[in-house]
Amino acid sequence: MKRKSPEEKEKILKEIEKLGIVEGCRKFGISATTYYDWDRRYKSNGLSGLKNYTRHNEADVKRLVKEKYDSENNSAELIKYEYFDNGRLKRRLIERIPEPKIKGVYTGGPSSDDEFYKYNFDSEGRIKVFYRIINGKKYKIAVFSYEKNS
Repeated sequence: MKRKSPEEKEKILKEIEKLGIVEGCRKFGISATTYYDWDRRYKSNGLSGLKNYTRHNEADVKRLVKEKYDSENNSAELIKYEYFDNGRLKRRLIERIPEPKIKGVYTGGPSSDDEFYKYNFDSEGRIKVFYRIINGKKYKIAVFSYEKNS
């Protein structure tokens, strides 16, 4: 069945008002529910209310992106929302971006062969975590966090 343009729908509504709902719906091959839906939309928004709202051009889609950082999993979460022009949600996409693996560097200890320091660096080369390793046991000394400059 071919979709009708808003102008065709307007003509059908006016014709059905003259003929009566039952006879007019039979003549044009539409259900009474469709008639009442078109009539409600036409009375509230005029001709623009009769547009086919199930088909949208990409130009009608509004996009919104939110970013959250998950410190437990060391990953960023991008949530992308796409809305139709009438405000209905078209698509929600969640994309998880893992933090790059942290590189570790071992350095010699202050006095003995069984004591070491380990530095973990983030993707920008800054110290992220500082460990002291004694006899193979790892002790976390400090955790560094940096503010993003806007």
